[in-house]
Amino acid sequence: MKYHIDEHKNYIQKVMNKWQSIYRMAHAATGSSELAELVLQEALLDAYIHVDDGSLRENMRRAITESAMAHLKAARKAGHLDVDWDGFTHRPDGLSEQDAPIWDFMHEQTVQVKRVILLRYMLRWSPRQIADAMDMHTGEVKELITRTMAQLQRRMGSSLPTTRNVRISPLDRTLVRVLRLELNRGGDDLPDVGAVMQAFEQDAAAVRRPNMTARKLTGGVLRMAIALALALIFYLGAIMAQDPFGQTTHISQTPDPDATAAPVLTLPALGGYEMIDAGRQMAITNLSELEYYFSLPVARLNDAAWNISAAYIRDERGIGGATTRAAVIEYSDANGQTVKLRSMLPGSEACERLEDQMAYIGSAAVLSGQTAVQLQSGSLARIYTMIGQAVYCIEGEIPMSELNTLAEEVNVAQA
Repeated sequence: MKYHIDEHKNYIQKVMNKWQSIYRMAHAATGSSELAELVLQEALLDAYIHVDDGSLRENMRRAITESAMAHLKAARKAGHLDVDWDGFTHRPDGLSEQDAPIWDFMHEQTVQVKRVILLRYMLRWSPRQIADAMDMHTGEVKELITRTMAQLQRRMGSSLPTTRNVRISPLDRTLVRVLRLELNRGGDDLPDVGAVMQAFEQDAAAVRRPNMTARKLTGGVLRMAIALALALIFYLGAIMAQDPFGQTTHISQTPDPDATAAPVLTLPALGGYEMIDAGRQMAITNLSELEYYFSLPVARLNDAAWNISAAYIRDERGIGGATTRAAVIEYSDANGQTVKLRSMLPGSEACERLEDQMAYIGSAAVLSGQTAVQLQSGSLARIYTMIGQAVYCIEGEIPMSELNTLAEEVNVAQA
């Protein structure tokens, strides 16, 4: 198929605008400048091939992760891995009064701590991925992240702005901004961009990317077909979802916080429910029913030590009359401990419910492969994350460290 010069030049321009950040992510991922250049070359080509599958940042992050993991595994097997990464050694220009203390804090840390934090927050690696890359134990990585963030929180004290939105804490937001400055700074540690791009152009010239016009036409037809199918499903759902009391269960979805109008998802009405604690609750005996009544994938716990003890669908009305729906699975272990796994709609309302009267602990947890928020109230520990339009949460009266481990075994998938 025809090789598109304009698209090729456009891609190179985008890469050049993010050159420092892309290389430094590869360097942090591998820990080795030698491996970083190999990873960079492979990631540039991989992201180019998949340029229409997402943003450059996300494509590059994925490509760097996959390539780095493969090269690190091969290097360790060969017994040769020269780790020379050392970030936060050159203070970037333009540090604000708020950002400077965080950069200074990172500058004081060991190379191991600096790299773990950068991999966690910029490449969004899970503790398990970081442990594999840095030859550490997963528990060691978790403890290091928790300890470091607690130290940073104490260092910053009340100097950070307050917010009611704990999905992204002021500390996390400021830290990410400082990490981006570190990735984007200039310096003489960068490889020769001309040589790298010349090698990329040679590799790209040999790649036959799919014809963009055909892909766009095919994608347009597919999107139209999906839209028509969804419209039919929602129409049929509206007919089927009449509540026995003359009401219909509607869930407003706002996947984009800047959207001016929220689409309405009509969910099947609950039949044979009970009123429990001012909410409509219907017991479920077949887990496939959870998917039907929730209309999106539900979360499961993949741990043989925990068995399902109950499952139900629950509707509640919040402040202002907004309705939330939760697909809940309760698990118990041989010691009598219990945890609840909730899949909740809509995401914005569900987050407010989960955060109410809970203290923010941090965001060092991982749930279904996603960075998750940790909350605590007395003996109740709670971890949640937002995936697509839904919120997924695991909670129980168990130590947060144990809940962190369980959260990593949560999987969001169709029944």
